[in-house]
Parts: sequence; structure tokens; C-alpha cells
Amino acid sequence: MKKQLFVFILLVSCFSSISAAQVKIQKKVTNKKTILEIDRLYEKYKNTKTITLATTKGDFEGNVSIEFNDSKKPTSIIIEGETWNLEALAEFITKIIKAKLKQYNQIESGIIEEESTTVFLSMGQEISENYSKGDLYFTVKAKRYYCDENGEEIFPSNGTTFNIKYRWKIETGNNRRKISENAKQFEF
Repeated sequence: MKKQLFVFILLVSCFSSISAAQVKIQKKVTNKKTILEIDRLYEKYKNTKTITLATTKGDFEGNVSIEFNDSKKPTSIIIEGETWNLEALAEFITKIIKAKLKQYNQIESGIIEEESTTVFLSMGQEISENYSKGDLYFTVKAKRYYCDENGEEIFPSNGTTFNIKYRWKIETGNNRRKISENAKQFEF
């Protein structure tokens, strides 16, 4: 009888310890504040004007800009730039598309390998991919253009000497934040 009572007391104390631990874990999880992706990126880039993007094919720079709503909350983070380095840009775009496909639980797009990205851009095709999940969205764009020796865009004609440069842009934003807090429901 003493052994049974001892086992019963031991089991009760174990279960109450487990329950107390579960309550503590639950409190930790519920007390964690969920940080929106747009706010996380804002904290990362709020004091950044330019960023160097490194790839195995070379580096190139992008300019960072942040758009805000009427309440001074960030609505989108944009990084964009120009480069002569097609291979580095193709590697960057391919990697970011693969990462965003996973993040946004999207099916594969046609531009998933570095070689196809390089071919698309070298042929003058514009790359424009858009992904969304709830209020969050991501856009990547890239396009070839013709320029003079100073990098200024031109439209070549017969006999014109020109170079090829690539313009690109990535943007992450929150559609809900773009709506003004003072906006009223439209009725018609």
C-alpha cells in the first residue's frame, strides 16, 4: 500500500511539473510579438542609402528607398539599381526568386535557373515576377537597355555606338499599410 501511495504521489508531482512547464512555454509563445516583414526590413535598411550586393560573379550596388503612409509607417522597401554585369545580376535575381518562392509558398515560375535568367535579359526580355501572401507582396523586375559610354539611356539607330546595361528593382511591401487610416468606405 505504501509503494502504491508513493507511486501515486510521484506521478501527481510529475504531471503538475509538466503542466507548469507547458503553461510557462505557452506564456512565452503568446507574449512574443509578431514582427511584420515590412517592419523587420525597415529596421534593417532605415539608415542605408546604398547596399552592395555580392555574388560569385561579381558585386553591384543598389539604392535603398522606403515609402511611408500618412501615419509614417513603412509601406514598402525598394532596392534598385543598374549594372553592366549581366552574370552577377542573373545570379542575384535567380537566388532571390528561389528564396521568395519558398517564403511565399508559391509554385515555380519560368525563371528559376541562372541560365534562363541570363538568356531572358540578354535577349531584351523584361523579367517581372510578383508574389504575395496575405497583405505582404514582393516584386522583382529587371530589363536591358541601351546606353552611351556615360551610361545614359539612348535609342540606337544605324551607325550609333552603344553599350548594354541592366536596370533592376526589388520591392517588398504591405498593401494594408498603403491604405490611409483616414480613408472612408466608398459607397456608390
